[in-house]
Amino acid sequence: MKGYLLLTVLSLLIVLTAPLSALPDKPAPPADDTPEEPASNTQDETAFRVKNEATGEVLSFSEEDFLVGVVSCEMAPSSPVEALKAQTVAAYTYYCKQRAASPDGVFSNVPETLFTVGTDEGMRTRFGDRYDKWHSLLTETVQAVKGQKLLYNGEPITACYHAISAGLTERAADVWGGDYPYLQPVDSSGDLMAEGYESTVTVTPDNLKAALLTLESDLVTDDDPATWFHDADTTKSGFVKTVAVGNKSFAGTKLRAALGLRSACFTVQYTDTGFLFTVHGYGHNVGMSQTGAKYMANAGADYKEILAHYYPGTTLQ
Repeated sequence: MKGYLLLTVLSLLIVLTAPLSALPDKPAPPADDTPEEPASNTQDETAFRVKNEATGEVLSFSEEDFLVGVVSCEMAPSSPVEALKAQTVAAYTYYCKQRAASPDGVFSNVPETLFTVGTDEGMRTRFGDRYDKWHSLLTETVQAVKGQKLLYNGEPITACYHAISAGLTERAADVWGGDYPYLQPVDSSGDLMAEGYESTVTVTPDNLKAALLTLESDLVTDDDPATWFHDADTTKSGFVKTVAVGNKSFAGTKLRAALGLRSACFTVQYTDTGFLFTVHGYGHNVGMSQTGAKYMANAGADYKEILAHYYPGTTLQ
């Protein structure tokens, strides 16, 4: 080992099960801190019209079918029912806001798997002989909380969620730049015991530089890779806000995307085989942790308590 640079902390062992989330970074981040004004449209507000970006096709789902499909893609049906309820309310709130913000009511920011394993046919294939059990459970869960939304100052919130936190969720402003009073750091220490909480990635100096040159074409590094990383700035939650590599500074989120890391909460050290990234959590770390929701449910919390914890200051309509 030639040298190392610690960028974050948190390194605990792992024993629980991570959420079954096809796209842990969904929903996408808010663009700014200005609340969207609901756009008027004439679409049926009891249906969701979703565009499949891969095919261009617009599909229409009833609210119930849409939520059953989305929740099945985001969280395993074997999860605690109260966690599934919390996931349902968060998803319904988020996508109602997406629908209202679209002039024609059509939106596309959904798990890609909604169009495959999230359809009734897809669930029949995925669940096999457990289809009746799981589909019935998901349907009953959706029906139990259908129509419930999270509000802040009387308006639906941007109810972001992710797979596994790094033990403390993240302030939205530190990830996307827009500050939301209900998207602030909260404790999610149950995630520290989750399977998948820690992951590692090794990148050779040549591959690292090639990846970063796609972000900064005039990146310059010296001959000693052990000195490339320096001047790291981390958030309260331990995520890399910015870090310098050579003569350039990179946002942790940009570095994460370029290198395919599971989150921007990482440490890096230079070894004989290249740069070893040790990563904590899975996803953007903003809003509700799906693993944390399951941990709370297993500890006896109901869905209202889970939502109130991860979205502080909100009310449930």
